[in-house]
Amino acid sequence: IIADSITSGAIANTPAFFAFNTSTQTLSHNTSTKIVFDSEKFDTDNAFASNTFTVPSGKAGKYLFSWGVNYFNAGSQITAALYNIKVNNSTLFQGWENTPAYTEQTKLGSAIIDLSVGNTVDLYFYITTGNSSSSTIRSGGSTEPHTFFSGFKLL
Repeated sequence: IIADSITSGAIANTPAFFAFNTSTQTLSHNTSTKIVFDSEKFDTDNAFASNTFTVPSGKAGKYLFSWGVNYFNAGSQITAALYNIKVNNSTLFQGWENTPAYTEQTKLGSAIIDLSVGNTVDLYFYITTGNSSSSTIRSGGSTEPHTFFSGFKLL
């Protein structure tokens, strides 16, 4: 319902976007990887492109970003996972989990970020496994996004 209100112009919290992946993405062991989002449910100001949100002209302010990353490794147990929210290619927020080994997990997060015109925001993911093998970010296809990135202007 909120997404429909945003795209119809009923509220002023724009720009706003919801991006997700429709195919899997490989994550190399012990490597920070930019998440690929190949589809959008909406993007009110065409501000999300090439897996990056860029603050449009006249739209500086406070933004709320949310994300979810579903990842797994069929051949080995995942021993650590880390997401990075980068602003202008510099890490602003990190969420590190060094947990008992598991083979599948979802990391969810959100952040309010004060941004200027032209600032860029990206989501990266880092993972380690018990046998140094690659892991996979899951997709839910076009109907059930398992991995997503969204944001909108608050003020």
